[in-house]
Amino acid sequence: MEFDKVIQSRHSVRDFCDKQVPQEVLTDIVHIAQATPTWVNSQPVKVYMITGEAAAQLRASHEERVQAHEPSHSEIAAMSREQWPERHQEIMKQWTVEFKQQFEPGQVHFNHAQKVLFNAPAFAYLTVPAGIFDWALFDAGAFANSLMLAAKSRGVDSIAAYSTVIFPEEVRSLANIPNDEMLVVGIALGYASDNALNTFVPTRVDVHEIVQFIS
Repeated sequence: MEFDKVIQSRHSVRDFCDKQVPQEVLTDIVHIAQATPTWVNSQPVKVYMITGEAAAQLRASHEERVQAHEPSHSEIAAMSREQWPERHQEIMKQWTVEFKQQFEPGQVHFNHAQKVLFNAPAFAYLTVPAGIFDWALFDAGAFANSLMLAAKSRGVDSIAAYSTVIFPEEVRSLANIPNDEMLVVGIALGYASDNALNTFVPTRVDVHEIVQFIS
């Protein structure tokens, strides 16, 4: 698939079908993402791929914690919308407006999708060494984007979501992640279901709002 088509067709999928992604495909996706540039070629990112019965266990544990109203406690602190600069608050509000314009009340269940971790058959969890400087997070973000685009090029859908890391100890225990690594983000991987929720693609601001040329 041509790059323009890959990047334009990839969007966040919030409900996956039961079809498993072959291990060789997942390995190929990670291998492609390894071409992502990093600080002095430090390659700080490790990938913990949770699939099959382990993924089912993760989804079940996560749903129980959400239903029990356990407070989220990700290793990278979240920030409420009200703390963002006003411009970005308006952009986030527009996301909500577009969502409500597309779906009737009760037509789709956004919160439920997060509670069940999107029914994803596979999760790629990214870590970096704990205690190193912030550029490692830049490297992890770049790696995550490469991984999701690589997945799309192989016909695999994805979503990088905060909900995947709100209970980090469940992930650490299942994947045996050592304490000297920081859990950055989880990326749900699989094949999109026919759930209408998957048709939602938010707009982007006009390119002229974010680019400035200095000659």
